[in-house]
Amino acid sequence: MKKIYIHKDNLDSYTEYPVPEDTTDWYTVDVPDDFTLAGSVYNPQIGEFDTPALPPI
Repeated sequence: MKKIYIHKDNLDSYTEYPVPEDTTDWYTVDVPDDFTLAGSVYNPQIGEFDTPALPPI
């Protein structure tokens, strides 16, 4: 497991390193070592990652 940090204003990206100096505006999430965010967005209400629906064409 590793920790990632997701900024509260940008739920579709994360940072591992460097750790944010002030984590007030960040969610700290434990994920598997092989985790990738590809195509997902963090949902803080349930504490999990969702795959957003694609907009209609």
